[in-house]
Amino acid sequence: MRRALPCLALLALLATSARAGGVNLRWTRCYGDGGVVNRTFACAANTGTNILVGSFVLDNPLPLVSSNEMVLDVTTAAGTLPAWWQFKNVGTCRQTSLTFNVSANPNDVVCSDWTQGMAAGGIGSYTVGTLGPNTAQIKVVVAVPISGYSDLAANQEYFSFNLTINNQKTVGAGACAGCTVPACIALTSLKVNFDSGNSSLTLNTPANPMNSSYVFWQDGTGIVPFANGNCAGADTAGFAVTTSVVGRGSVVRSRIKAEYPPGSPLTLTATPLPGDKFVAWSGDTTTTQPTLNIVVTHALNYVATFEKDPAAAPHTVSVTDFPGDEGSMVLVTWDPSPLDGPAAPGFIGWYRIQRQPLSPPGAAWMDNQLYQAVQAPLYQLAGNTAADSTGSDPADYRWRVVALAAADTLSWVSNEVLGHSVDNLAPPAPASVSGSIASGFATFFWPAVDVPDLDHYTVYRAADAAPPIDAAHRIGTTTNTGYNDSPGYFAHYSVTALDVHGNEGAATALTPSNTTGTDGRPVPGALTVGQPTPSPMATSMSMSLGLPRDMNVTVDVVDAQGRLLRRISDGVRSAGWLSLTWDARDARGGQAPAGIYFIRVRTPAGERIRRLALLP
Repeated sequence: MRRALPCLALLALLATSARAGGVNLRWTRCYGDGGVVNRTFACAANTGTNILVGSFVLDNPLPLVSSNEMVLDVTTAAGTLPAWWQFKNVGTCRQTSLTFNVSANPNDVVCSDWTQGMAAGGIGSYTVGTLGPNTAQIKVVVAVPISGYSDLAANQEYFSFNLTINNQKTVGAGACAGCTVPACIALTSLKVNFDSGNSSLTLNTPANPMNSSYVFWQDGTGIVPFANGNCAGADTAGFAVTTSVVGRGSVVRSRIKAEYPPGSPLTLTATPLPGDKFVAWSGDTTTTQPTLNIVVTHALNYVATFEKDPAAAPHTVSVTDFPGDEGSMVLVTWDPSPLDGPAAPGFIGWYRIQRQPLSPPGAAWMDNQLYQAVQAPLYQLAGNTAADSTGSDPADYRWRVVALAAADTLSWVSNEVLGHSVDNLAPPAPASVSGSIASGFATFFWPAVDVPDLDHYTVYRAADAAPPIDAAHRIGTTTNTGYNDSPGYFAHYSVTALDVHGNEGAATALTPSNTTGTDGRPVPGALTVGQPTPSPMATSMSMSLGLPRDMNVTVDVVDAQGRLLRRISDGVRSAGWLSLTWDARDARGGQAPAGIYFIRVRTPAGERIRRLALLP
């Protein structure tokens, strides 16, 4: 097969897609070799032929061109198609007056025969009334054998076909009226099949001036043109049609003219730019349909209004805590903008995550994170929060995603979703737990755990050793820093802290002092309070307490100014002897400073105070 392009040219062709070139139609010869636009004929004569020459121009080269398929449309100034134009129809008087060949005119020196004389073809169909009662349509085809496939260059006018109309008025009996009726013939489309017939490119615009794709018969310039603008090059003066736009878009006309003859059909199409949508026409016609079909009978004015299309915005799916982090982050999930994809590659350049506090109302949106668009089917990325959720403040924010165009300042804003972050860190264990058990009744205390999202404490119990942290050994929860229990036996305890999100910290164990008077001493006859031992103390002390009967006992450690530092016992105690302890820590678990302290014992049987010195 013949190849006209060098290898480098073919590589360039594969890297770029061909764009539409154009077509030419002229009488006698190709457009570039002086083809004629108008044909007049003395209808009294009965001899002679009129040759229509079709050609095309490519804007980009094409490889292995194998065939052409053409459509020509005829329109006449009569109300119906005259008998003169009734070609190839059985029973008409001009069945053989339309012929076809693929031999280039030898006078053509500019228009190149791409087939090099190897083509064959013919008229595929001739149909009356395709575009109206005064019209006809001709379809023709040209093809070459495999050995004739050609690589065609750009910006070269290529000959395609000859269509011959002879002037014989009769075939058999009868006259063919209508020879004098003006007509226009347009080469509406020309399909170039290339790459061995596997691909095609359809050309449907003039290759040269606006009227290079059609010719006239009997000076048919005064007839009403086709709706697509063919045959309109010589329209007489008429009325102006002005258009304008509001927003981002344009108006495409089926025919571009300064003035349109009366009765001219015209189609206006409102075309939005990516990310916008058409809203409505206003002016001489009001409608929400983007395509406006009109007939020009007077001067007209139209305004096409466009606005940002909400459907082009991304969609925020959810905002959840970022899993496993140490707080201050959320996971934002969103569907991409429809403009972030193969249909508009590179149009969306970035996504910006924004958050807004719930109060005060109307608070400003704050830019958060900026991420590059990568045409992902779904995005899941982190956003920073100003605070984590706590028991007193859920720290909810409104979140949204903004799609940003890569080349300008255009943006599309998503829906809004509420969300907050969680620190995902369990509270620390209580610093210490101290207490005692007497007659099966336990009382113990611990310093408060100081974290903003603390919710409560959980207490666990076991008979023989420090209890496991599980549901089987859990005996209760409390928001206080102390707990009373009546197991009826000597028990061991553990205390944990939990936050508002259910994170549970490590346990602090307690083996309470046994205060049941196991030394065998008799129950005292009156309230008896021993001295703290040792005193001065360094890390801990103990003291005895004798109760003449069951009673409520409160034992506090107070400083020299009488301020409560720690409560080491509170509740009903059985008659007998108790051993009280203090570990030199305050109610929050902190180390008490060195100094003078007092152990204050309050009961229904009276109040006693013992002095105690704490060493540094």
